Amino acid sequence: MEKQNIVVLFGGNSVEKDISTITAIQTINALDKNKYNVIPIYLTNDYRLLENSDFDKIETFRHDVFGKDVYFINKGNKLYLQREGLIKKKREIDFVIPAVHGKNVEDGTIAGFLETLGVAYSSCPVLSASIFQNKHITKVLLNYYDINNIEYVHILESDWVLHANECLKSITSLGFPVIIKACSLGSSIGIFKVKNEEDLFWALNTAFKYDKEIIVEKCLTNYREYNQAILGDSCSAIEEIKGAKEFLTFANKYEGVDVSRVFPAEFENLDLKDEITKTTKKIAKSFSVRGVIRVDYLYDLDSKKLFVNEINSIPGSLAFYLFDELDFTTLLDKMIQEGIKSRYLEKLKIATFPTNVLKNINGLNK
Repeated sequence: MEKQNIVVLFGGNSVEKDISTITAIQTINALDKNKYNVIPIYLTNDYRLLENSDFDKIETFRHDVFGKDVYFINKGNKLYLQREGLIKKKREIDFVIPAVHGKNVEDGTIAGFLETLGVAYSSCPVLSASIFQNKHITKVLLNYYDINNIEYVHILESDWVLHANECLKSITSLGFPVIIKACSLGSSIGIFKVKNEEDLFWALNTAFKYDKEIIVEKCLTNYREYNQAILGDSCSAIEEIKGAKEFLTFANKYEGVDVSRVFPAEFENLDLKDEITKTTKKIAKSFSVRGVIRVDYLYDLDSKKLFVNEINSIPGSLAFYLFDELDFTTLLDKMIQEGIKSRYLEKLKIATFPTNVLKNINGLNK
């Protein structure tokens, strides 16, 4: 059987670009080279697409990133990747794995780009991707589906500038401590714990440097933290995160600072384990997700309530480490199969409608 050409697309104009690079390298090396020709494509901050055969090595990214400029073209209902230069090398692309994280890429931007190219891809479609990237909209819809999430207030930068006193009143009504989060960021970037009103101005002004809207959450003080991923109908095992002193920071997540992972998580209360899995499946169904998503939970030991903390449409490392019954290579195979099936079913839908509007309309030319 002829090998499929698989693009792993990563990078982008995002503060989470380095995490994207790690995810991409892991993905590139895990893909089955007997089945696929793997083509790593790096999206630069200024929106160029670069190809380099050494993009599978972390050393490549410890200095300025170089590569050959490439671009996508759709011709004859097929997608091709073409390289710039005197000899224009053109390859048909069968599938794209977005390994991107954060605002400007994971937020539905890349999904929309791939939709316009007409290519099958492995991540959430535009709507669910954009919803999950915005913490406020995610909470609004979680509430609609009766899924517990932490009490919060939503503040626009324009309201903070014009109506600071009203904003402060709504925040202090939550009671301290609170967690301030830039609305559309991930990887614990742009997140601050505030213990008193004196520190509030600094934290709010800093968060608004990252985003034009923020959420402020009531801070749980006695809780346990769990993560679970899902692909299709299959949930991963559950992990518990331990050791983070305030909240799970970027250093905790990616630099191994003061944090440990219990995998699989140990449950004294099996009802809690069942509730996590039931909620993960409900989220996947309610939001029509595709590919691997990861749901992060907080369990309040005082109220005995489970809360959804965040939903990641393209989790770091594609959350392969949570699927204890699948190796990463097999997980990627399943993601590719799901994405191809989804694209095939979508193409069966009617996308055109015959009309005589343009023939019959008059009076547009002056």
